[in-house]
Amino acid sequence: MNAQDIQSRIATLFEAEPAQAAGELPKVVVWYDPAGEFAEDVAGLDLPEVEVLQEEENHLFALKRRLNELAPGSKVLLYRQRSEGDLRDNWLADVEMYATPFKADFVSMLMADIAAQDSPRMRAAVTACKGWLSKKTHAKRVRELSPQGFAAPRDLYLAVMASALGKDVALDTSQVAAAFMAQQYAAELEAEAEDTDVSELATGPAKTLAQAGVWEQMSGLFSLCGCAQGEFEKGADLRRDVLVRALAAGLPAHDQDRLSGAVTIPADPRMLDQCREVARIWKERDPRGMFDAARQVEAQCKVTNLLKEMPPASIAGCEVLPCVDEVLIQGLFASLTQPACDVEAAISLISARRPLAWGPEVIPYYDVAAAIAQMRRFEAENASGFFRQTAGEVWQAYTEQWWRMDACYRQLHRAAAQAMKNPVAALDDELKSAVNAAEGLYKNWYLTGLERAWEQAAGSDLAAQGYVNGIDRQELFYMNEVGPLSKAGRVFVVVSDALRYEVARELADALEGQTQGKTELASMQAVFPSITKCGMAALLPHGNLGMQEGAAGTGLCVTADGLPTASTENRQDVLRAKSEGAVAVRYDAFMAMRKEERKQLVAPAKVVYVYHDQVDAVGDSAKTERDVFDACSEAVRELVGLVRVITGELRCSNVVITADHGFLYTYKPLGQEEKVAAGTIEGEVVEAGRRYVLGQPGSTSELLTPVSMRPFGSDLAGFAPRDCLRIAKPGAGQNYVHGGISLQELCVPVLRFKNLRANARDFEDKRPSAIELLTSSRIITSNRFSREFYQVEPVGGKVLAATYEVALVDTAGTPVSDVATLQVDRTSEVREDRRLRVTLNMRPGVQTSSSQTYLLQVKNAATGEVVLSSEQRVEIAFASEFDW
Repeated sequence: MNAQDIQSRIATLFEAEPAQAAGELPKVVVWYDPAGEFAEDVAGLDLPEVEVLQEEENHLFALKRRLNELAPGSKVLLYRQRSEGDLRDNWLADVEMYATPFKADFVSMLMADIAAQDSPRMRAAVTACKGWLSKKTHAKRVRELSPQGFAAPRDLYLAVMASALGKDVALDTSQVAAAFMAQQYAAELEAEAEDTDVSELATGPAKTLAQAGVWEQMSGLFSLCGCAQGEFEKGADLRRDVLVRALAAGLPAHDQDRLSGAVTIPADPRMLDQCREVARIWKERDPRGMFDAARQVEAQCKVTNLLKEMPPASIAGCEVLPCVDEVLIQGLFASLTQPACDVEAAISLISARRPLAWGPEVIPYYDVAAAIAQMRRFEAENASGFFRQTAGEVWQAYTEQWWRMDACYRQLHRAAAQAMKNPVAALDDELKSAVNAAEGLYKNWYLTGLERAWEQAAGSDLAAQGYVNGIDRQELFYMNEVGPLSKAGRVFVVVSDALRYEVARELADALEGQTQGKTELASMQAVFPSITKCGMAALLPHGNLGMQEGAAGTGLCVTADGLPTASTENRQDVLRAKSEGAVAVRYDAFMAMRKEERKQLVAPAKVVYVYHDQVDAVGDSAKTERDVFDACSEAVRELVGLVRVITGELRCSNVVITADHGFLYTYKPLGQEEKVAAGTIEGEVVEAGRRYVLGQPGSTSELLTPVSMRPFGSDLAGFAPRDCLRIAKPGAGQNYVHGGISLQELCVPVLRFKNLRANARDFEDKRPSAIELLTSSRIITSNRFSREFYQVEPVGGKVLAATYEVALVDTAGTPVSDVATLQVDRTSEVREDRRLRVTLNMRPGVQTSSSQTYLLQVKNAATGEVVLSSEQRVEIAFASEFDW
């Protein structure tokens, strides 16, 4: 250190505190320089108002007398060539008691820079690290990591390691260990790519830590993870030991010994917890590197085979190796393909495991398993079949409960499609087998059984009059729904082509959750054939519907009171014949308009029909029919946005959303046995689709179900295939079909939406789904503990999904455990499905006491609001703090 720096530092010491007030002691700074390195620099100091005194062996008495004569408030620098704290023949010990010490040797200056306590142990530690700390940026970073300074070498070594490993590494043993392992693995990969030894690399964590003087301290650090001295130098061995022990930390104690053939399992559970924390942080820092390293460990230790020998419930809490998810998902798929599987156990396992999944790529596989589990539960609940006494009872059961199977099937294929976008090789065959089994359950048991029950109950009515008595009819829609609302004000009718009833259920929940309005969902039976031109006509005001031969090659033409209904312009003419100024507009054109253009368009209208075509446009194309379930979800998003425009921008409170028809869809390609020829009718075919045939009057068929065309005033003969059969026709596109009499095709929604002001009588505000603590125990006896919660209401409507953060905190609100995320998003009406389990781990190194009070705290992640707080007592047998 040069004289200028010394002078600056000494001046700072005098300025740090004001001179002593009158009657008090003078301000004295004692400069210790036992080696006399700076004896020649003392005389050259320029310190205004500061008297500089030097200790000289033969002038001690005079020096002592001068110090005793110092006036209160005076400033003195006393230079001594001896060590601080040396009491031998120390004439000035009394002065040292109130003086401020100063040292100018390099190590002392470093210690001052980082606020290290001056002790032999700390001086030795700083000396060991002085090469690293000599760089000002390094010393500054070390001080930033511990603003309060350093009292123990361990803390200094940890801070130096953290600063050497990167700016994003916190002063925490787990953070430092994780950063080292991540960087060491990356360095090994770099060395392998360059075909050299990692020790020969110019950079790398080992070389950096050696330069910092703390490389040898790594063995002490990893002793917290149960690693033996020197083991940390062997990267592959270290990764094996830490990752397998981290895996063991998630196992019940009685299953941990099963991993003893791979690594030694420490008796102290805190070491396992430390390994898990290191692995968790490594995964957060570098998920790709951690994944590759974990795969190597899995192969080296044959972990997958070991896990397959354990019960699924035992490994459900393991968070470290990706093969854990693969083993669990393989087991779930194998179980769920069996009709007699334990559905409740599967649902419980999926709920517990999904939040702990290794990465986003496996989440869709759990979603597939969840959908199949719900399908299996539906199967068990309806084991007696679908037959009812009347068609009305079948219809009611479908609209109240049975539609859920269609929703599960849609969820299944959406999740499967998502899984295949980023496939996990180890799960590919099992996924396809599970989906194939679910396909058979849906088509061969559910669709076939449901349609036979419906045809048996409704067949006679359909054959006699073309509709079923006692169920609302599509051709009466305008009279029943639109007419009464238009008398009180403007009403918007949104006709979404092929919006199936079960999709409208999802739409109703989305509207309630994302708007201020209330929804009411009803249903009605579409006209036969359940195709666009018939359904669109039936939704218009009319006295009668007609069906005539169209121009050559155009098929049958459907009219309302003699007016054509094929185009949007045609339908607007029909609407205006009933309601002056009525508007019919396509969704795309309506949404493309400017705000003022929309207002001008609807200004004179009491009735506005908006035609939306997302689902049918995708499903009716052979190239895109496999995307129909994604189109359903997109339709929900678009319709919510449309309703917001209608109610917010155009100030219309009443919206009715319906459809012209539904659809039938099965994913698996059809076999020849699932098709029937249109030529099986005796008579001339006038028009035929995949799910209907219209023949000349008097036509008959033994294979097809007869349906009267009476709603259209037509004497044509109508026929529909039984069950899920399709009419054989040339060309692609046969999985997505409509036109028939299945409930999925005929049951169309009537979704009534009423926008409400916040002060309206019926207004209900949105709220996050609430939770309650179920676990009665309030005592924590181990570093890893679980708590069970209950989701009070199923998510849906005004009850919104929520994300909560759960942690054990001290009375100051500082977490002493990790923070777990709790997703509260269950939609099931079954209470058991809404039980939620959270597993927490005490933070390594945190000290707890049985005499202190702790709180299990649950916060809303979005708002930070504490929604639940429960007192807990911690009685862990071993102290949490242990050194290295």
